[in-house]
Amino acid sequence: MMNTETRIANAYRDLVKDTFDGWVSLVNLRRSLSDIDRATLDDTLHTMRRAKTISFDLAVNQSRLTKEDRAAALKVGSDNMHVVIFN
Repeated sequence: MMNTETRIANAYRDLVKDTFDGWVSLVNLRRSLSDIDRATLDDTLHTMRRAKTISFDLAVNQSRLTKEDRAAALKVGSDNMHVVIFN
């Protein structure tokens, strides 16, 4: 069985093919990894961020965020991040 970091990396690789800039929405990442509970996924994403494996950013256009985008956001400091990229 693959560990959570490996599964995140594999899901990202699959999803990034459909982007033009390398950023993947957390909505899509969470959908791809829906069998991993939220706390485990969030903890692993934070660990990977601290290790500088991945970076997060705010959605470019906050006014276009859906309820699903907002629900999928990852809290980093005081910001809700909506997209992820591998460094």
